[in-house]
Amino acid sequence: MKLVVDTNVLLSGAAWTGTASRLVDALLDGEAVLCLSASVLAELADVLQREKFRVRLEQRGQTAEAILTRFEKVAKMIEPPPMPMPASLRDPDDIHVLACAVAAAARCDCHGRP
Repeated sequence: MKLVVDTNVLLSGAAWTGTASRLVDALLDGEAVLCLSASVLAELADVLQREKFRVRLEQRGQTAEAILTRFEKVAKMIEPPPMPMPASLRDPDDIHVLACAVAAAARCDCHGRP
């Protein structure tokens, strides 16, 4: 199974416990293929450098560099082509995540939900 995960989920999974953390652990353990693009990794690197998250990571004995390295080791890197902005995309800043998912041929199964 291929998964494209946005920055918020990657950050939550790396810095806190809970559902996102279990998902990130499963991805790092190879239970699914994590697909990332350079732009998703760059956004994550930027967010991890913010003071409030840096402090949180330090509390957990982690660094931004170590987290990025772990994701880079397991991820299948995708180079998505430019994508037109869909009218129904709620957050235009997420176009790079959507483009990565399309280029990775990640499947969406919403069980009939939008």
